[in-house]
Amino acid sequence: MKSTEKDRLRKLKIIENNTEITVGLKQNLPIDLQKLINTDENSEYFETLYSGGLTAKVFKLKINNVFYNLKKKRPVISVQGTDGQTSFLNEIERRLDFEIFKKEGDLDFSGIVDTIYASLKNGFIFSPWIEGKIPGDFTKKEIKNLFGTLLNMEKKGLFEWDLCPGNILITPDNKIKLFDFGYCYRFNPLKDYNSEEKDLPVFHMAERFETRNYMQLLLNTEELSGIQHTLKKYRYEKEAAAEIYEEKIYWLEQKKADNDILKFYKNIISEWKNSFVSEETLYNLYKKESFRSYILDAEDDLKGETCTKNTLLKIKKILEISENDYDFIKSSGLLFFGNEKLTKDDFTEKYRTAYEKALKYQIKR
Repeated sequence: MKSTEKDRLRKLKIIENNTEITVGLKQNLPIDLQKLINTDENSEYFETLYSGGLTAKVFKLKINNVFYNLKKKRPVISVQGTDGQTSFLNEIERRLDFEIFKKEGDLDFSGIVDTIYASLKNGFIFSPWIEGKIPGDFTKKEIKNLFGTLLNMEKKGLFEWDLCPGNILITPDNKIKLFDFGYCYRFNPLKDYNSEEKDLPVFHMAERFETRNYMQLLLNTEELSGIQHTLKKYRYEKEAAAEIYEEKIYWLEQKKADNDILKFYKNIISEWKNSFVSEETLYNLYKKESFRSYILDAEDDLKGETCTKNTLLKIKKILEISENDYDFIKSSGLLFFGNEKLTKDDFTEKYRTAYEKALKYQIKR
């Protein structure tokens, strides 16, 4: 049995047994624990409710003139599957990891939110409030900042799968902050591509940011401002990624990582840098990687039955690209997860059906 499957079974047992896991110290709470547990919209210190999360509600509280973030687990998790049902437990375990890493002090984790106190049994995480906004766009510096934090996480053996817009904040001084770790899992960066070990190399740091976040931004840019402006944004994201991946390769070499891991990242950087030669080569890489991300993100939404209007847009784009460039996407190795066995007509029929499912699985944010 793979380590990921063992970990899923371990988490299910923790939930079944109602085992307590805590982060931080109760004495650091500004109010009584039971009062915090009972917090709702009628509490005297309540400020704002952010209820868009699929696994938890987020309360902004003001206690003694200080703002705090209270994340409370939903009684019923909206995401289907084991990973969704164990995501709150997983986040508490990651919060515990980050508090340890920050005390060790050998790597910079200032891009990760602090935790004052968290309790699995009571279903809450209490943190300082972070002033900031969900990014509608990114500068190259902000992207490099994000990738730098993710690289430090990977050096500590943590792989973040869900870099969706709602999980990233940009502070007023343009710093990136990560605060949601329900889909952040342990892995061995010297031997494995991600927490699925060597089974799914398609998933890596830059791909996760692109698939869960940046490709949607670029799709919106393409619709509003055209392909040239889109490629400009795409290029500076790839340049930032290449700089961080070169740092990662150096670290992997120093740590004697497996040769296939080193070769994998060197090939990625080589492909990115070759795309910078001309607008045509950059466009071909964008066409390839955007299609990949549309497929992966749509499949993820369909699997969790958590589709939005963006899921519908991406499936429409998948159908459009496959209609016009099927030979290109097939020769580029973009037909995976069983799609490589399908004819063009079968592929089209599959994603027309997927569109109908996405309509059925629409969620309210």
